Amino acid sequence: MNRLTKFLLCAILCFSLPASVLAQDMPKIFVPQPHWDFGKTPKGGIISHKYWTKNVGSRVLYIIKVRPGCGCTQAPLEKLFIPPNDSAPAELVFNSTSFSGKSKKGAIIVSTDSITGQVSIDFTVDVVAHFDSTYPLYFQPCSLTFVPTSKAQQIDIKNVSPGKVGLKIIDSPDEYFQVSLTKGRLPAGKSCKLKIQNKKGLPMESSFKSITLEATGDSSYRFTLPIRWIGWDEKKK
Repeated sequence: MNRLTKFLLCAILCFSLPASVLAQDMPKIFVPQPHWDFGKTPKGGIISHKYWTKNVGSRVLYIIKVRPGCGCTQAPLEKLFIPPNDSAPAELVFNSTSFSGKSKKGAIIVSTDSITGQVSIDFTVDVVAHFDSTYPLYFQPCSLTFVPTSKAQQIDIKNVSPGKVGLKIIDSPDEYFQVSLTKGRLPAGKSCKLKIQNKKGLPMESSFKSITLEATGDSSYRFTLPIRWIGWDEKKK
């Protein structure tokens, strides 16, 4: 069998294989949780959320870009190459300054997955101008700023509803801060503290992070509190 015959046989075999078989030897993008709800957040704050992006294929996945839907949303990337069976975060950062009330924003992740194509990620948010009137919880303060020399800070949380409220942290920048609640349930009129402690070895560059809490009582509510990190680069200016 000459080389030309071998080449033709290989070509025929490749074209005759089902698409599902060919797709197994390719990068494949998968975002388990493409939708996020920030709930209520104070107007003027900048908040963020990471969408974990997985490569469930057998070849390295290249993230070409993350394209936000508007200028109010940024999409910094931590990693451009994702090996098979590995994952990396795609982060969306939202500036609420020009918004009031409920909004929905998102972005497109463009990768080398030729089968799935572009993947959409999005979030909903309710921007509140007067955050001292939120129900069922009252926060004081409703945002924090950290510098490299900062230690622990805290936010007082009060239940202003007539019933008990369950409270838990559902999203926080664990790579930056240690975050904890002093109580998981608040009777009517009672308070607890959200404690945030600066970790050592934080990055040089400044960034905007946030903490999302979920309260459950007569209904379910979410609140996202902006946390600004002023890095060594900005502090030296």
